[in-house]
Amino acid sequence: MEVAICTLVENTAQGRGILAEHGLSLLVESGEGIVLFDTGQGMVLDSNAAAMEIGLERVERIVLSHGHFDHTGGLRQVLDRIGPREVLAHPEALVPKYSVHEGNVREIGMPESRQILEQKGASFCLNEAPAEVVPGITATGRIPRVTDFEQVSSRFRTGPEDNLIQDMLWDDQALIVETGEGPVVVLGCAH
Repeated sequence: MEVAICTLVENTAQGRGILAEHGLSLLVESGEGIVLFDTGQGMVLDSNAAAMEIGLERVERIVLSHGHFDHTGGLRQVLDRIGPREVLAHPEALVPKYSVHEGNVREIGMPESRQILEQKGASFCLNEAPAEVVPGITATGRIPRVTDFEQVSSRFRTGPEDNLIQDMLWDDQALIVETGEGPVVVLGCAH
């Protein structure tokens, strides 16, 4: 199966009219469907897609790698542009997320509430297990940590802001894309 992966948003930019931002958004296209993997922060996704002459309206489903703002911030904007879509994510992608550094607490979760995103047309499919996104593209669901060196930074926290606990980032997932050469794993942050 022929597959194309196009970087719409990342930390660097090359090419006329392409902008960078801290975050990620990838368009994954196979003969079986088109998937948007993450949406960046939302500041450059539309303009980069236009500069690359990519019609986001062709996106069939959206997958969120995890619930941090730099991977989910453009979701509202995308829904405004392309209309209602199913959004696959781990249930914990929707919980409040914070970064604590030297006593400073900073919110780093999804900038929009589930309710607002659903009003904009998000139909959330929340799942901890692997799930087929389109034929030949699978979201991994929760990825177990099986070795001692797979540590999550202690700065990542979740819960009510007055009672934060370690966020183990169980919502972090990847895509497995079947190609003629074999499977390809597409990562978000791989926390």
